[in-house]
Amino acid sequence: MKHIDPAAETDRLQAVFDDMRALVTSDDPSIYRVVPEVSKWSPAQHLYHVLGATAMMLKAATLLAKGAVDGDEPSLTSTGKSILESEVIPRGVGQAPEKTQPPSDLSREDLETSYARSAGKMETAVRAVNTNAPEDRGLKHHVWGVLTAPQYLRAATVHCRHHLKIIDDIRAHANT
Repeated sequence: MKHIDPAAETDRLQAVFDDMRALVTSDDPSIYRVVPEVSKWSPAQHLYHVLGATAMMLKAATLLAKGAVDGDEPSLTSTGKSILESEVIPRGVGQAPEKTQPPSDLSREDLETSYARSAGKMETAVRAVNTNAPEDRGLKHHVWGVLTAPQYLRAATVHCRHHLKIIDDIRAHANT
């Protein structure tokens, strides 16, 4: 896999966080509406999931960058390599781990709290990874293999974009 520039990845990650913030702070009630033809989750539930998953990825990146864990030799699975290189997550293939699945009765307050937590993790991770981004150790992702800190930034960006695309499709379908 090609080298990932932490500074460039930081810019990309910030852009998706800006998009997510706009949705989280939106007064549009349709983000809480499920459109089953597109997804079993509402846009708000997709946001809640991706913010929780992203917070965990960014925590891993921070721990690696700060040297708080020894880590393992980086080793992507074939799925991880394909996703991080193509920057595409196929739809309908994966399943969210239980701890990142959204509640059915998600409130705006829940969503805002999740955004704030994930945004804080992003700020911490960005500072740490841009200061120190070792490429010789990583932490295990449950599907994509042992990722380095820069790879976790890329994974977070790709995962966020995947869900933002689904959200766009849900909203477009709801408005037809």
